[in-house]
Amino acid sequence: YSGFLVAILPLALYYTLTACRIARILSGVILVLLLLVLPATLSRGAWLAALTGCGIVLSNYFHLYNRLKALFQKHKLTISITTICIFFLVTGTLIGIYHLKKESADGRWLIWKVSSTLVTSHPITGVGFGHFAGAYGEAQAAYFAAEKRPAGEELVADAPETAFNEFVQITTETGIIGLLLFLTIIFWAFKTARHPDNKVAAGVTGSLAAFLVFACFSYPFSVLPLLILFTLLLAQCTPIQRGSRWLSGIFYLFLLLPVYFLATGQQEREQAYKRWKSEQIYFNMQIFERTVDNYKKLYPLLKDQPAFLFEYGQCLSRTGQPETSNLILEEASQLSADPMIRNIMGKNYQTMKQYTQAESAFLKASRMVPNRLYPLYLLAKMYHESGQTDKAIATARLLLEKAPKVPSSAAEEMKRDMQKLIIDTQ
Repeated sequence: YSGFLVAILPLALYYTLTACRIARILSGVILVLLLLVLPATLSRGAWLAALTGCGIVLSNYFHLYNRLKALFQKHKLTISITTICIFFLVTGTLIGIYHLKKESADGRWLIWKVSSTLVTSHPITGVGFGHFAGAYGEAQAAYFAAEKRPAGEELVADAPETAFNEFVQITTETGIIGLLLFLTIIFWAFKTARHPDNKVAAGVTGSLAAFLVFACFSYPFSVLPLLILFTLLLAQCTPIQRGSRWLSGIFYLFLLLPVYFLATGQQEREQAYKRWKSEQIYFNMQIFERTVDNYKKLYPLLKDQPAFLFEYGQCLSRTGQPETSNLILEEASQLSADPMIRNIMGKNYQTMKQYTQAESAFLKASRMVPNRLYPLYLLAKMYHESGQTDKAIATARLLLEKAPKVPSSAAEEMKRDMQKLIIDTQ
């Protein structure tokens, strides 16, 4: 929501400064409303984006670059001191913004750090479009397994679906090639926006810059309205050029034909989504015998949805099909970083008495998000069941030493069970 608002803010400011009377009044009202709402969102990325976008608009409108250049030539010492003071003020403000929601910022920094390992291992083509979450889960498990990490990193670790930075995510999924293509589009958009025929260049470039700054701290390309807004901003950067209507018509026809065929082919998929939502009622009621057969019919159309695969795998597990369940859950793990997928796979292996594979699944789940207690709880139970008493006690003690990220009655119950397990086995 804040990303949508911040992309509109520079345009509203631009029209408030330059439009005719009625448009100026309307834009001014919108500008005031935006400035009232944005602080309440507590989105630090949006605040920085707003400052960037509005700064571009104001700089262009008041010709600040030329004025500051002339002023610097006349008062070099005064301007130098002022610049240093502004630098320290901005630095202090950024530090204050960081501490406003420190855990959130540290969590995103961890995501970017782990994502860098994926870029290093897949530098050219990336891990594949749409496969960030699954690859990230594996990379984070490897990151925490490699060596002992600071407690602060373990505490802020989670299972993100996005990188919270579109440039990082594009590089991770599509490699350096994809990033260079994306940066080329952005470069040409800014360049063509400076065309003399483009009357709203300052407003559009301000909005596009604000959007891109926001994209450094969030996931706007994963939200359809924001993706549409980004496309419209790119289109507005290109000035209107008159040409042959026939050529334009043919060009747009070729553009619309694949869109038409893609759209008409989605009706069956849309129906599958509706059937899935209706089946979720029975899934939530744990009527798995009915749900599993219907999920099997939906699988060919929804096998790219990790949430569906996770539910389908659970249904198979609960209806006595652990081996088939693990095949489906393995597909889900390629698309999601959720450690619960590995937990259920481990329980399936445990049901089949394949304790080595169960141990591997539970360990991976515990390393993917090390602040969660449930994987260790399942691992200790599995060790106890398989007669590995020493490992069961060691894992139980490890769980008791861990502080849960969010204290809850479930966490306390697991700790009590582990204390009982230690007493019973000694």
